Amino acid sequence: MVEVIQIATMLRRPPTGIELKLDDITEYEEMREQLNKEKQGSKPLQLPPWQPGPKGKLEVYARVGYTPMDQQPSPQPGNQRQNCL
Repeated sequence: MVEVIQIATMLRRPPTGIELKLDDITEYEEMREQLNKEKQGSKPLQLPPWQPGPKGKLEVYARVGYTPMDQQPSPQPGNQRQNCL
C-alpha cells in the first residue's frame, strides 16, 4: 500500500501598504522634542571614583572574601577539638 503525502503550502497575500500621514510625522516630531528636553534636563550619572593602579593585597583579599591565616581570629582555649583515637 502506498501512502500519498500532501504538503500544505502557505497562502500568499499581497504585501500590505503602509501609509505615512502628516499627523504621524507631527506626532513623531513632538515626541522627539519632548525626549530631547527630558534628556537635557536630567543630570548626568554619578559614577564612583575610579582609581588607576594596582590594588593593595588587603583590598583584593576583602573583595574575594579571603582571610589570611595570620588575620583569622584565634580559637578560644576551651573550644579546641581534642584528638581522640
